[in-house]
Parts: sequence; structure tokens; C-alpha cells
Amino acid sequence: MYELNAQEHAAVLQLNADYRQAHFLGKVKEHQEIYLLSDSEGPFLLEDQETDDEGNLASMLPVWCHPAYAEDFIKNSELSGCVVKGLPLKTYKEAWLPFLTENKLLLALMPLGGDEEFNVIEPGELCAEGE
Repeated sequence: MYELNAQEHAAVLQLNADYRQAHFLGKVKEHQEIYLLSDSEGPFLLEDQETDDEGNLASMLPVWCHPAYAEDFIKNSELSGCVVKGLPLKTYKEAWLPFLTENKLLLALMPLGGDEEFNVIEPGELCAEGE
């Protein structure tokens, strides 16, 4: 985990979805770790509220580049029972990527909670960016 000062934290929270995605990808590439939420039933997932062109709803694994942003999401979404878990990028590639791909899950990048927009990518795109 990298050192996150209050000024950088506040600045990132003000970024739009595209800039948060760029920040996320840069930090993951540099530090080789992501953060996700987990509860007693396993990883926390988001469910899409809108269907795609074929009428499908997507399930997404929200991920962050620092635990502080995941904690912000917990607070802003008023979640209870979730904890932040660190996941080395190597473990993600070896153990998580096949499962996410097989189950057609997407990655939600740095959601802030509430009505804030966030970008979504295919699970394999994180590996390509994190190299």
C-alpha cells in the first residue's frame, strides 16, 4: 500500500470517472495491488440498474487502488458488515481473473458511492494495464 496524504485523497475524490480510472490504473501498475470489499458471504458485488442492448444486467466487482477509497465507498453507501481486503495483482491474475471472466463479471473502477459515476472494464483489461 502506498502512502496517501489528505490532500491527494481529497483531490482524487473530486475527479470524474475517467480521471479516477487513469489514477487507479497508474497506481495499480506502480504498486501491483488492488482493494475490494468482502462480507460474510464473500466479495461485495454491485448489480447494474440498467440493461445493455441485449437486455442483460451486469454484475461488477468494485475495486480501488487504496483502502481509503474503499472505506469512503462503505461510508457513502452506508454499508455494514463489509471490510476492505487487499489483493496482490499477481493473485488477481492467477486466481481471480479466470473466475471473473468465466462468470462474466466486470470491474467497477473506484466507485465513490451515492450517485457518482464510475467506469467499468473487462477483468482482463486490468492485467493488460497492470503490466
